[in-house]
Amino acid sequence: MRRPPRQSNQTKRDGLTYLELATVLGLTGMLALGGYVLTLQARKNACRARARAALEYVYRSEILYCAVHGRFTDMFEALHSMGLPERLDPIYHFSLDLPVQSSFLCQGWANLDSDNGVDSLLVDETGIVRSLNKD
Repeated sequence: MRRPPRQSNQTKRDGLTYLELATVLGLTGMLALGGYVLTLQARKNACRARARAALEYVYRSEILYCAVHGRFTDMFEALHSMGLPERLDPIYHFSLDLPVQSSFLCQGWANLDSDNGVDSLLVDETGIVRSLNKD
């Protein structure tokens, strides 16, 4: 059986039009951007969780140090003898302070996304890790 000849107002379509291609590329770009934003947020949350764990480790080391020596310390070197690792976290920086002899204060901070905001966490003799600023 023979096909009828093509009429002049019918055109043959092979492939995509520019509008279809632009739509597909736009949707792909939006999905990629959404995935990128979610990945950055997941990275921040993971870094923050690792810093919280490090501060909890400092708290346990301070409590152990206080049980052995009868006082808290403001030196990380003294806590290394209690099992605290040399490098607590690759991103956060930590400081240890003794406001009074019967307490201690350890703060961790980092700039997680290279802006002006700094993420900062704090733990004291109560053992509660508090978030001061979120980046």
